[in-house]
Amino acid sequence: MGNSQSSDSRQEVKDQDVPMPGKEELESKFTETLEELNLPAAEVEKMKNLPDEKKWKVVLESGKSHSKHPPSFYTTGIKVHSDPKLIKKRAAGKKIPKDMIASETYLSELEISLRTSPLSWLKEFVDEPNNGHLLIFQYLQSLIKMGASTFSKDIYSSVQCIKALSNNAYGFRHLLAFEDGVRIIVGALSIPHEKTIITSLELLSAISVVGGEEGHKKILESLEEYKILHNESRRFETLVKKLEDENVSIDLRATILTFIDVIVHSPKDSNFQVYLQYELTLLGIENILEKLKKEDIEKINTVVVAYQENCIDVDELLTGERIPRNEPEVDPETAAKMKQYLDKIVELEKELLQSKDDNKRLTLNLDSVVIFFSFFFFFFSIP
Repeated sequence: MGNSQSSDSRQEVKDQDVPMPGKEELESKFTETLEELNLPAAEVEKMKNLPDEKKWKVVLESGKSHSKHPPSFYTTGIKVHSDPKLIKKRAAGKKIPKDMIASETYLSELEISLRTSPLSWLKEFVDEPNNGHLLIFQYLQSLIKMGASTFSKDIYSSVQCIKALSNNAYGFRHLLAFEDGVRIIVGALSIPHEKTIITSLELLSAISVVGGEEGHKKILESLEEYKILHNESRRFETLVKKLEDENVSIDLRATILTFIDVIVHSPKDSNFQVYLQYELTLLGIENILEKLKKEDIEKINTVVVAYQENCIDVDELLTGERIPRNEPEVDPETAAKMKQYLDKIVELEKELLQSKDDNKRLTLNLDSVVIFFSFFFFFFSIP
């Protein structure tokens, strides 16, 4: 402890010994530092008004935030631990060689480096030949396939690295550009580790909002793949079930609700919102939300109310009592047609559940699919 304080004191003295350059050079170095820090525009404007002494201190402090290793140190480590043979050995309970640095050490240090290092370091990590973001995704995908019993810490740390990468505009663009990135993040939702699920959902919510239509589309497509892979009857089924599970933490339930609200209500097209709302309706979301409100937990109630206020009520659209905020208006004739489709699907779904005759169930299922796609193509054809 004493050595650390002594080291800090020596560094402060060393900084004080570095003379502040002239005005022109100071401004040049300060501008370069701000670019490296990659701060939001509003924060940059505030910092430009700092006195010269504080600007110089920012320049000096920025020089200390470099990672203790170059990007290649971490990419080499991830490559070593991505070896399928090593992964299988670890899955079988075998220990790594004593002279090998643990994967958790690489990942935990990398996460800190991605958060604190200058933009130039992050670019070097992401750009060729390192392609660090791709290595993290590939490693994460391999671990998800193996399961969480042995690799839960590595899976969580990998998702944290991706989140740290996404906090930067440059890193976020590369994350979204990687074709399988969103699908792999969605795959992490299968891991029975709450912090992993929470971080993954926070990432997906950010992608839906910041990534625009492209990001939103990738998430829905990935959720569809997840549904098939995990034998869900509908998308969102696993997440909705967690909302009813009393063993699930308040933080996770609140994060799930926030994610659902973002996914359902971020599209600009109100017809598309109704379509997504209906998916949740078939999973019983309305009853679940009412039960959650009765638990009277402030953190959950806030998100429940937000979701309910954002919902588009087709019945209200029919009577003209509600115009969706910041959304294209849905005329009563269109709303009536949409409601006919939705009611017909609900009717077929109920009959399907009650029927025990396999042939009749097949017929009803096909009818439901036909009506569903009629509804789908109908509202997407609305100008």
